[in-house]
Amino acid sequence: MNNVRRLCVLDLQAAGMRSRRVGGMAKEITIVFPHTLGQKEARLRVEVALERASTNFAQSVVTSDVTWTDHHADVVVGALGQNVLAQIDVEPDQVRVSITLPWLFERLSGRIIDRITQVGRGTLQISTGGRG
Repeated sequence: MNNVRRLCVLDLQAAGMRSRRVGGMAKEITIVFPHTLGQKEARLRVEVALERASTNFAQSVVTSDVTWTDHHADVVVGALGQNVLAQIDVEPDQVRVSITLPWLFERLSGRIIDRITQVGRGTLQISTGGRG
């Protein structure tokens, strides 16, 4: 009985989440979401989540652009004269999200990480019809 649900682990080191400075002015955050959906289904779910986010945040975001190449997405979100860059790699057993935050958004990094973690877990979870 190997029906294990693997979701994003919130322990930053165990989850493979890391944070580092890029060029002295930006902060890069990487979050890894393990999944058992397969690459095709995971990509479809990520696409839908990105479309939903674009619609939900349309009022507060000036620009938003997503470019897919195979199972890799480059995302640019512009707000307050700054661009937040993200790269999403959908792999057969995990989705890796790397975000580059300009200095202006660095103070919001905790909230941004929390929101991406929440959406990522919800997007990639397997619905079992019941609990546990």
